[in-house]
Formats: sequence, C-alpha cells, structure tokens
Amino acid sequence: MRCNRRKFFYRLGLGVTAASLLIQLIPSNRTEPAGSGSGDLLRLHPPEEAVAAALRSACYDCHSDETRYPWYSRIQPFGWWLESHIQKGRAQINFSRFDGYPRRRQVTKLETIAGSVDDRSMPLASYMWAHPDAVLTEGQRRAIIDWCDAVITEIEGKL
Repeated sequence: MRCNRRKFFYRLGLGVTAASLLIQLIPSNRTEPAGSGSGDLLRLHPPEEAVAAALRSACYDCHSDETRYPWYSRIQPFGWWLESHIQKGRAQINFSRFDGYPRRRQVTKLETIAGSVDDRSMPLASYMWAHPDAVLTEGQRRAIIDWCDAVITEIEGKL
C-alpha cells in the first residue's frame, strides 16, 4: 500500500513537471514596446517632468504601447496573466494613442484617470506590489489630478 502511494505521488510530480514544461511552449500574446508616437498623451499635453515620470512609472506599462515586460513575463502562466491585464488596461485607455479618441472622449478619459488616481483604484495594488516605483505619494496624486483638470479645461476650450 505504501509503495503504491509513493508511486502515485512520483507519477503525479512527473506529470505536473511535464505539464509545467510543456506550457512554456505556448507563448503569451506579447506586444513589444513600440515607443511613443506623436499621438501620445504626454506629447500632446506635456506635463511637468515629475508628473510625466509618475505617469510613466505607475500607468504606462498597462495603459500604453510602451510596456516594460519583467523577466517573469516569459514564464507561463504568469505571462498570460500579465498580458491579459495589459490588454484590459489598453482597452480602457491607451496613452500612446490618445489622439485617436474624439475630444469629448478624451475629456471623459482624463476625468476617469483623475478619479481613479484620487480614489486609489489605480494603479492596481497587485501592480504596486511588483513595482514599488509605481506607488504614488499624495503629492504625486494631487499633481496628476491637477494636470488632468488643466488638460480637460484646455480640451473643452476647443470643443
């Protein structure tokens, strides 16, 4: 009886190991950083350098085409999980393609950014855990919100 149990766990371990190795052959749908084009939010409405740095460290990995993939993104299933988050983030707003939104939608997106930063729903806690430089201070939060408000006013003046 004891021998059968040992064989079972040995085979189970081999199976789990083999499955773990095999899933590494299935890549995630990674998109490599393309860099900011002329339609990038920070190029269209340049903020102070401190605000730009805060946005880049806290937002751009998931909400732009400038994703910096960590080493563990090449290990499955972590890569799939990360790519899923990135795709969802870009679907909500893509800073790199901000000029593609109609002006009214740009205003709505900026209001959402300000609200998400203000209520601390962004950046995600799971992202900040892995990226301590993405943790925003109260001053950074206030500066981002003030910049969003200024850009909203600028865009609304063109409507």
